[in-house]
Amino acid sequence: MRFEVRTSAISGRGVYALDHFQPNEAIAQYIGERVSQEECARRCAAGNRFLFSLDDNWALDGADPNNAARYFNHSCSPNCRSHIGDGEIWIVARREIQPGEELTFDYGYQMIEDTVIPCHCGAPNCYRFIVAEELRWYPPGTGSGTTANPQKVDPQP
Repeated sequence: MRFEVRTSAISGRGVYALDHFQPNEAIAQYIGERVSQEECARRCAAGNRFLFSLDDNWALDGADPNNAARYFNHSCSPNCRSHIGDGEIWIVARREIQPGEELTFDYGYQMIEDTVIPCHCGAPNCYRFIVAEELRWYPPGTGSGTTANPQKVDPQP
């Protein structure tokens, strides 16, 4: 492997590059048991944190101990992205990545009722909550959060 799992300042364990990665280079496949979205919801409610939706019908339960990709942490300024296709999920480099960097991607969580998960990524544009980029809200005049350190606010429903 060209990465390793170790303690992370973001959350628990994280994945760190041991080698250079080029933009759009596949880094790791997210593996696990294929389950229905109904079973996914049940497992999520039971506390499983490693569920990843494939589409409207299916998800992968990445709790498998052989799934090192489950340790990629969320960041509001990620260096990776997820790619879903042909029933598979891959974590892919968004930009050039240097050895030693923690590998992260935007989890893209949708806001469900009053459920918000605090973000600890530490990025200059951190939104403070793990929520999909398209759902992040910033007061007018503070920017989108992608270039400057915007005023941090609670997300709008």
